[in-house]
Amino acid sequence: MLSVKPLVVNIVSWVLAAIATGFVILRFYMRNRNARFEGYKLRNCRWRASDWIISITIFFIYLANLSDTITVVMENGLDDMNLIPDVNDPRSAYHVMSPGPLKALLKILFASLFPYYLSWWGVKIYLIVLYYKLVPQSALPKHRIALHCLAVLTVTAGITMVAANLFWCHPIGLNWDLYPTKEKNCLAYFSRGAFVVTVSLHCSTEVLSMF
Repeated sequence: MLSVKPLVVNIVSWVLAAIATGFVILRFYMRNRNARFEGYKLRNCRWRASDWIISITIFFIYLANLSDTITVVMENGLDDMNLIPDVNDPRSAYHVMSPGPLKALLKILFASLFPYYLSWWGVKIYLIVLYYKLVPQSALPKHRIALHCLAVLTVTAGITMVAANLFWCHPIGLNWDLYPTKEKNCLAYFSRGAFVVTVSLHCSTEVLSMF
């Protein structure tokens, strides 16, 4: 079976993030290329809501990539290492890693969920802001109401997504518990249920935004 090493995936992620950053910078430059300088300040060159949203989204992407990079470094070339809590499994991180680095790895994996998923919602919110510019309130009042509903649903779905991943394991500390048991073994990062909830919210809001 063809497998791709995590390091390769991480490098590709950084390249794509750099390309996205280039487009964002180019967008801002082209929009303000005719702005005139007045002293040390740009006239008619200001950050709009869409600029802040896309910039924060790019920031989340960089945070997610950074956490992936740290994870790859901590794996130390052990591409087939797993997080099955079995100290007798030679490929398990619980067997390979010492308690300190293992706990740090588990915390990084848990924290990396949020910038990664929030970058999805950042793109959604950016598109909604764009829709608000394209749909005039006076000419298309019904469409404007539908857009309000879409905005509320998207934000609500985003909050639900964060809450689902944050509180999927209770207490939250179970995500980095070094001595899990069969009764208390939970990792939101690898939880199929949390992933299904997140993807369902993502896909449903994506479909709604198309109409």
